[in-house]
Parts: sequence; structure tokens; C-alpha cells
Amino acid sequence: MNSANQNNTPNVKQENVVAGVVGAFLFSLVGGILWFLLDRIGFVAGISGIVGVIAANRGYSFFAKGSSKKGIILSTVIAALVLVLAWYLCFSLDLMEAYQAWYEAGEVDYVPNYFECISHAYLYLSDSELAFSYVSNLLIGLALCAVATFPTFKQLMAQEKLAKEAPVDAQFSPTPDTQGEGCPVQSPECDSSDAQNTSKAEE
Repeated sequence: MNSANQNNTPNVKQENVVAGVVGAFLFSLVGGILWFLLDRIGFVAGISGIVGVIAANRGYSFFAKGSSKKGIILSTVIAALVLVLAWYLCFSLDLMEAYQAWYEAGEVDYVPNYFECISHAYLYLSDSELAFSYVSNLLIGLALCAVATFPTFKQLMAQEKLAKEAPVDAQFSPTPDTQGEGCPVQSPECDSSDAQNTSKAEE
């Protein structure tokens, strides 16, 4: 009985969450790079939120060797954080370019380098008009991140539903024990054949 139960036990592979997080981060960089490029050419960079979430989910499932609701949530959070980082880097670069323009116009006598702008860019968000212009674009990207998560959730739930509704015979196909001339032990044909052979031997 124990051996039969062991044969019917599915070989479930546990997903590697740590590796999945690494994969999600690496793949989500595609969304961050796309944000940076779109921002540089003047397009609405928020659309890269969709790309970032899709790439992050692919990276998670590839590295973790599986997918789950937890993995989708982690991938979405990581993709969103990468987008925030890309947004802030773009804002810092815009600040440095603004200082360069002010310096050429004689309004300032010093142009901070890029790393100095990264260190102090958040201080300029206290300007409500400037903050609205930049933060609204970020919110669009984060909203699209959330939107891109729903199809992945829907697909995963459909797969789980199919797995639960699948018949046991379709899920497991244990190799039956054989006896005699290769007939399964529980086969009715073999039972009748054995009975005929026994009766012939008695005659």
C-alpha cells in the first residue's frame, strides 16, 4: 500500500524564490532601460511599466523554475522599483542639464556633476509644479505595472484550475506490476487466462 501511495505521489518541484528574485531584477532592467531611452527622446516613458512587469515575470519563472502568485507579486514589485530608479535617474539628468543651461545663461556659476545631482535631486521635488510634471509620469508607469499583472494572474489561476480538475488517471500513470507472461496483476484477462490454465492442468 505504501509503495502504491508513493507511486501516486506527484513529483512537485519547489520554485527557487531567491533565484527567481534575481532573475526578475535582471529582466526588469529591460523596462528601466526602456524608460530611460523613451524619456531621453521625449516620449511618455510610462508605457515601459508594461514591458518591465512582463520581463520581470519571465525572468522570475525562468530562474525559479516555476511560477506562483507570490512570484508574480514579487516580480511586479521589483519591476516597479526598477522603474522608480530609472525615473529618478532621468530626473537627476534633467536637473544637471538645467544647471548647464543656467550656467550658460550666467544665472549660476557652478554646474554640479551627475552624481551630485542624484544626491540632491529629491530636494527639487518640493516645487509642486515641477513635482506634478515628473511624478504624474511615474504614476502612469506604476499604474501600467499593475495593469500588466492581471493577465499573468489570470493565466496562472486558469492553469491551477485545470490542474485541480484534471482526472487522477491523467495526472498519474504508475507502471503496473507484471506477472507471468507480462500481464498486469489486476488485469481481468490475465485472471481468466490463469483460471483456464489451472483447469487444464487439473484435467
